[in-house]
Amino acid sequence: MFCDFPKYKHLKQTIYRGPGGGGNATTDSEITELTALSLQASNSAEQAGLEADAASLSAAASSNSAFDSNLSAIAAALSESAAAISASNALTSEGNAALSEDAAALSAAEAAASALSVNDSNLVHKTGDETIGGIKTFSSTIVGSVNGNAATVTTNANLTGAITSVGNASSLGSFTSAQLLAAVTDETGTGSNVFATSPTLVTPILGTPQSATLTNATGLPISTGVSGLATGAATFLTTPTSANLAALVTNETGTGSVVFATSPTLVTPLLGTPTSGALTNCTFPTLNQNTTGSASTLTTGRTIAITGDLAYTSPAFNGSANITAAGTLATVNANVGSFINASVTVNSKGLVTAASSGAVGGSVTSVAATVPAFLSISGSPITTSGTLAISLSGTALPVANGGTGATTSTGSGAVVLGTSPTLTTPTINSAQFATVSGTAPLYACRAWVNFNGTGTVAIRASGNVSSITDNGTGDYTVNFTTAMPDVNYSVQLTGGGTGGLRCLATVRSSDLLTTTQVRVYFFEEGLGVVVDPPYCSFSLFR
Repeated sequence: MFCDFPKYKHLKQTIYRGPGGGGNATTDSEITELTALSLQASNSAEQAGLEADAASLSAAASSNSAFDSNLSAIAAALSESAAAISASNALTSEGNAALSEDAAALSAAEAAASALSVNDSNLVHKTGDETIGGIKTFSSTIVGSVNGNAATVTTNANLTGAITSVGNASSLGSFTSAQLLAAVTDETGTGSNVFATSPTLVTPILGTPQSATLTNATGLPISTGVSGLATGAATFLTTPTSANLAALVTNETGTGSVVFATSPTLVTPLLGTPTSGALTNCTFPTLNQNTTGSASTLTTGRTIAITGDLAYTSPAFNGSANITAAGTLATVNANVGSFINASVTVNSKGLVTAASSGAVGGSVTSVAATVPAFLSISGSPITTSGTLAISLSGTALPVANGGTGATTSTGSGAVVLGTSPTLTTPTINSAQFATVSGTAPLYACRAWVNFNGTGTVAIRASGNVSSITDNGTGDYTVNFTTAMPDVNYSVQLTGGGTGGLRCLATVRSSDLLTTTQVRVYFFEEGLGVVVDPPYCSFSLFR
C-alpha cells in the first residue's frame, strides 16, 4: 500500500490487485517513457530514485505479464510524479522534505510490487475458482457460493438462501424438537414440534383463537366449555325437559309441558279470550253461562213450555229473533169476590186457594192508645165509639225525637245538631251579633296572642297561636296552630310597659310572612332601639 502523501494521493487507486485482476498491461514503451520523464527531473537524487523505480517495474513486468495492468498504473503514477517534480524545482527546502517523503512512499510501493508472485496463495482474485489457504478477513459482503467447512464464526454472518450441510447432518441438516427449542428464543410452550395440516393434539390449551371451525369437534362440555349462554341454557341442553325449557324462557305464558304439532290434544285448557278462532268442529256441552255474539238459527225449531200456576202458550222459537208470549195465572180459587169477617186459605206460593165470609156480629169493649211523653192523647179509651186525638205536649218537637227543638226557623236546608257543629262556608251577618248595629259584614280574628316579652317569653292568653319564638331583643316569631290559607292577611301589634314605656311594633319584612308564622319587631318610641316590652299584643285578620 502507498502512504497518503499529497503529491501521490492518486496512487491509492492503483493498489495491486494480483494476477487475473484485470486492467491494461504495462508495455515496454510506457516504461521507457517513464524513464525518459524521470531524466527531466532537476533533482538528481529524485531522478535516480525514479529511474530505479521504473527499472524495477520493468523487470517485474518482464517476469510476470499478469501484473502488466497494475504495473502500468503504477508507471503512469510515477510519470505524473516525475512531471510534478520537474515543475517544483523552485520549491523551498520545506518542499524538498515533502518530496523526500514521497520518494520513500514510492520506494515502499516498489518493494510491495516486487514481492508479488503469480503463485502467491495469499491472493484472492476477482474471477475464477480458487482454493484459499490461511485465515482471510472480508470487509464486504461475499456474493456467490462458498464451499467448505467453516470454523467458529466469531462475528455475525449474513447468510441468504438455504443452508446445505454435507457431513454434519446430525447437527445442521436434521434437528430434534429439543435442539430447535434451544435455538429459538421467542417460542411458546414446550414439547415436540407439530407439523402437517391435521395433527393430533392431546389436551392442548388453545387460549382464545381469532377464529376456529369446530364442525367435527366432539366432547365439548356445555356447562363449562361454552360461555355467553343464558341462565338455564346449559341445563336445558343437557336435559331438555319441559321444566328446564320453562326455566330458560323468560317471557313464557302458563306452566306445564311443551306443546308441539299443529293439531295437539289439550286437556281442560284455559284459553282466556282469544283474538280469533274457528270452532266449526268443536263439541260444546250444555250451555250454562252467558255467551256473546250472533248465533245461527236452531237446526230444529223449539217451543218453551212453562209449568205451574200459569196459563201460557209458547210460540215457535228457532233462535233467529226474540219471542214474546203472554201468560195468565192459573185459577186456584173459584170463589171470587168480597168477604166479611173473611176466612181465607193461602198456599205456599202466596196464592189464596179458598176464601169465604165468616159470621157477622160481636162487639169491642174498649180501645185504648198510648203515646210518647212529648205527645198527648185525648178520647182514650173508646168503649163504644169515639175519636182518639194526638198532639204535641209542648210547642216544639224535641231534638232527641227527630225535631229541631225550636218553634220557629229561618232559612232552609238541613237541620244542624250538636254543640260543636262544623259549618262549611256559612254566611254570618251582623244581625246575629247582638252588640253591633248596621249591615256591614263582620270578619272574625283568625289568630291573636297576649304575651310577656321580657325574660322567658310567656303567653298570657291566645287563640290559634301555638308558641312564641324569642329571636333576640325585641324580635319575636308568632307561630300559628292552624295555618292561614295564604299570606294576604293583616297584622296588628301593640306593646308597652310600666314607667311610661311606649313601643312601636312592625312586621320585619313581607318575605318573612308565611302561612304558618310571622316575625315581628318592637322598638321603644322616641329612641328607635329594640326593646322587650312586658305587654305585647298580636292579632291577625283575614
